Amino acid sequence: MKSSNSGLNRRNFLKVGGMSTLALTLGSTGVFSLAGATKGFTADSSNPTSGFGGYGPLVKDPNGVLDLPRGFHYKMLSKTGDIMPNGDLVPSAHDGMAAYKGEKGTTILVRNHENGTNSDYPVNGKKPWSAGAAGGTTTIIVGQNNKVIDQYVSSSGTIRNCAGGATTWGTWLTMEETRDMGHGFVFEVNPLDPENEMSRTPIRDMGYFSHEAGHVDPSTGIWYLTEDASPSFLYRFTPHDRSQKLGSLQREASLKQQRLMNCQLQLQVNLVLDKSLGLFGKN
Repeated sequence: MKSSNSGLNRRNFLKVGGMSTLALTLGSTGVFSLAGATKGFTADSSNPTSGFGGYGPLVKDPNGVLDLPRGFHYKMLSKTGDIMPNGDLVPSAHDGMAAYKGEKGTTILVRNHENGTNSDYPVNGKKPWSAGAAGGTTTIIVGQNNKVIDQYVSSSGTIRNCAGGATTWGTWLTMEETRDMGHGFVFEVNPLDPENEMSRTPIRDMGYFSHEAGHVDPSTGIWYLTEDASPSFLYRFTPHDRSQKLGSLQREASLKQQRLMNCQLQLQVNLVLDKSLGLFGKN
């Protein structure tokens, strides 16, 4: 393991997943007590979900799809190549998504498809923003019995729809992780009004860059956006209209790069975790 910053890149950092995120949120006592711990991430015997013990060992899935701890189960709702009610095929490259409460006990899922311009299973929308772009979003309506009631394209004509962000008013911001061919914008998708004008209107004030994800502070209406590029930045998007309603993000805004403090401390914390727990292995 190199001790310099060059030995710790973003991809390696992500390998520790939620564990590193949690460790960083513990502050100095939590992080450095973990570094010197002798018991590791074992759970309290009286509470198997306490500490870092998780929910027990994974049980092998006889179908070879998803191994889960004992007592858990999954149900596959929608997979690439399935036939949707309108006859289109479910697109590939599933990525970021959000869930919303629907009427009569239903759940509304909005799902990104991180396709580029060529795909065996593109998002075939009727009103694409850009012809030839294979990305976009689909919406799935799930009933109380976990059965799919409906699924359909809700936006199309975009590329590399990676992550995004759920709004407080029930829409989804799908974000393009690219700067190719004039793409690299954020679009607002209303899952119950598929392929409307808003879904193919870039929120240009949110910036033209390789977008990753976004989150709104509901107390202020200010959005924070991440980037997937090298170098990458954190952005603060302040709408002039902070009513948090449909269309409010299109009414001008300011976008600023945020200066991240204590980055060196974060790197040092992860180096401590790496040396004590062997999270990354040797470079």
